[in-house]
Amino acid sequence: MATVNESSPTDNDARNDAESAVDSSASSTAAEPTSAPASSTVPGKAKRGGAGRLLFWLFLLVLIGGAGWYGWQEIQRLQAENTDAVAARDDAVARIKALSQRIDRVEAANDELPSRIEQASSAALNPVSQQAKQANARLDAIDTERAALVERLRRSEERVAALQDQLAALGSARVQGRERLLLDQAEFLLLAGAERLRLTGDRDAALAAFRLAERAIGGLDDAQYAELRESVAGEIRRIQSLPADPRRDIAAALDAIDASLPTLPSRTAEVAIDSDSRLLRLMSRLVTVRRVDANDANAPLLDPLRRETAIAALSLDIGLARGAAARSDERAFRGAIARAHRAVERLYDAEQPDVAYTLARLDELSTRSLATPDITLGASLSALRLIRASNSEVSP
Repeated sequence: MATVNESSPTDNDARNDAESAVDSSASSTAAEPTSAPASSTVPGKAKRGGAGRLLFWLFLLVLIGGAGWYGWQEIQRLQAENTDAVAARDDAVARIKALSQRIDRVEAANDELPSRIEQASSAALNPVSQQAKQANARLDAIDTERAALVERLRRSEERVAALQDQLAALGSARVQGRERLLLDQAEFLLLAGAERLRLTGDRDAALAAFRLAERAIGGLDDAQYAELRESVAGEIRRIQSLPADPRRDIAAALDAIDASLPTLPSRTAEVAIDSDSRLLRLMSRLVTVRRVDANDANAPLLDPLRRETAIAALSLDIGLARGAAARSDERAFRGAIARAHRAVERLYDAEQPDVAYTLARLDELSTRSLATPDITLGASLSALRLIRASNSEVSP
């Protein structure tokens, strides 16, 4: 802080100017005795020298007065500044005291802060530590369960890998089994269709069997079955080109005749009575007497037992004709048709339309030919068996 005794730079300059003016006047006064002998000779110069000194002293007094006045103003200003500085110092001291008090309070609070922090941290960290311990226990349990799950997962992966291998083996076996099943089915159908056509001439059944075999072979994607499919298709076209088998129509006609036998009217024998006796006429109304020759093959059968036997023999002849037609045995077929024709004439009334129609059907059947078209099937079956033999050699 600045004190009252200190002077400003302006006062120092004024003092220096005054001292320099006094020194100059003193030097001029000391020089006057040396120059007096010269000036005594001139009175006018002496007067001018006295006026100059007067002006100098006046100027010096004015200068001293101005310097004093300026010094007094500076002193007043310095006193005012000193007063302001003292007030500022007192204010600063008060502020410093207040700040020191706040610092003391802050230091006291800082001294209490560690204990309060420790209390708050202990109060806040106790539940957290408990929760952390519980969380650690849970994590340990989870780690244990995870390890168990990892082990179970590893075992499951091993089982899945084993199952995949088994499924792959089963898939391969299933494919091979399916292929073998389809080949067995196709072989059976080709064999059955060929035998059906050869034995019975059933073109439709043979065609259906070969189409089913073609469908079974079509389920095989291997290129080695392409020629087999073409062979089966060729034999299907050959079967389709065959004419209708006459044996089926003959069998149907024989079945129709056999079914119509119970509905045909029976043959009866009438005997005329020419006697004029009233007794005989009366007796003829009560009793009819007929003479029948047992050796006559065309005579009507009046004995019920013999009639039933003849009807059974007729049905048997129709069945024999059906079997002979199925075997394409024309001799046996025509013999059975001839016996059936004679039996119908003997058992039923030929004058009735139904009987006449039956006899006409029998005559028409006796002229039918049992010859079937000569066709040999078996190329597809041989090719299939050859493929199966080659497959059995490749795969055990």
